[in-house]
Amino acid sequence: MHKTGSSSIQKTLQGYDDGRLLYADLGNENHSIPVYCIFSENRYQKRFFRQRGLNRKEIDARTENYRRRLMAEIAREREVILISGEDISRLPPEGVAAMKAMLAPHCDRVRIVGYARDPIGYASSQFQQLVKFAARSIEIPAPDYRERFEKFLDVFGDENVTIRRFDRQALHQGSVVRDLLLACGTENDAWPDKVTNESLSESATRLLFHFNRHGPISSGNSRVMAARREFVDLIGRKFAGPGFRFPPEAFHAGTLDLEDLAWLRDRCGIDLTGPVG
Repeated sequence: MHKTGSSSIQKTLQGYDDGRLLYADLGNENHSIPVYCIFSENRYQKRFFRQRGLNRKEIDARTENYRRRLMAEIAREREVILISGEDISRLPPEGVAAMKAMLAPHCDRVRIVGYARDPIGYASSQFQQLVKFAARSIEIPAPDYRERFEKFLDVFGDENVTIRRFDRQALHQGSVVRDLLLACGTENDAWPDKVTNESLSESATRLLFHFNRHGPISSGNSRVMAARREFVDLIGRKFAGPGFRFPPEAFHAGTLDLEDLAWLRDRCGIDLTGPVG
């Protein structure tokens, strides 16, 4: 899911090929958009494309390019092809089924490895991300564990799906990159982690939030979008400090989806109900 070190995974493993394991080259280190385009009919509604003003014809052209690149990577003689993208967790169920249908004839096994982050950490980090893209209202983002993970369990089977808790103390060598490599049957300490920290300080988050309420919206124009990203980066650097975090008291039985947390505990063996009690 989002906000579980996926940027570190992608930046570290871009270009990785040890002869056994290959990190797929789909034109971008983050495979979210390529995979979502290939397997979801909702591709035209993606915020990524709306913000850049791409039309259906342009999106279709990108989708076909992504499909060709994916099949070319699968055709390479490697034991393991690794694909990483947080937005893959947002594929609709029919998209997950389409993924299985496409991959099954070419693979001996398709294995899903997912990471689940606690509600407070997820909401705090995801809210910052929304503020970067012009959020104007304060809403606590819900993790939606069941919506993200259940479809993979149903389509690929429990035996082919591993959901891990995103917790530095539980991860192999305290690294989500090392943890994922180990899940793929590879340990390569000679390949250094590229740890990324995209979090904003509380001051930067507050400043951007107020700017969003009074400034221009950055949607629909690729040049404005690029300028917005530079602006956010500047604010982040000029107003450094401890990362923004929602107060724990904001998370209680009235604001948390207790059924969702119970599902994650009972189906995946990950108990994140701590903030409730």
